[in-house]
Amino acid sequence: MHRSIIIFLLGLSCGFWQWLQPPVASRHAPTPQQHLTAPWPEHFEEQPLVPIPLTAAERAFSKDFPGSIASFRCGDQQVILRQVTRATRKLHPSADCLRASGHRLESVKLHRDVHGRHWAGCHARRGTERYFIRERIIAMENPDEEWTDVSSWFWHAQMAPDTGPWMAITLIRREP
Repeated sequence: MHRSIIIFLLGLSCGFWQWLQPPVASRHAPTPQQHLTAPWPEHFEEQPLVPIPLTAAERAFSKDFPGSIASFRCGDQQVILRQVTRATRKLHPSADCLRASGHRLESVKLHRDVHGRHWAGCHARRGTERYFIRERIIAMENPDEEWTDVSSWFWHAQMAPDTGPWMAITLIRREP
């Protein structure tokens, strides 16, 4: 009995020891020149993308973001593109950001566009402003590989890091 307790405590201490070790640098950690993995597209849904400068808050956020962020005007909507080079908790669903900025959201629903692509979408309202937001994440090397929620993408990217980089696409359209 005494020997079993000693073996148990030894095994338990080995398990805790791994949590005290500093993290080992991943072979997938981006180097500075990897932040923009591909040029930004010039068109989206057959309309030209016109670059919009990032706000000061967006620029500050992007400093620690594992990838690159850009914002564009595309017809009557804003397109936010985020190239992501590794699994990260810094990639948030737009619903979280909208709630934090005081918007009231209707439930997020999945839908399929005319091209058969899946999107998460919701309506957001703050005061008299009303928006429709849709978003998705795709593997840049294989756009048919898609996610409509950040959590499922995160666990995929965590378990299969060689399947990246990825592009998170957020579309924001003001409603009348």
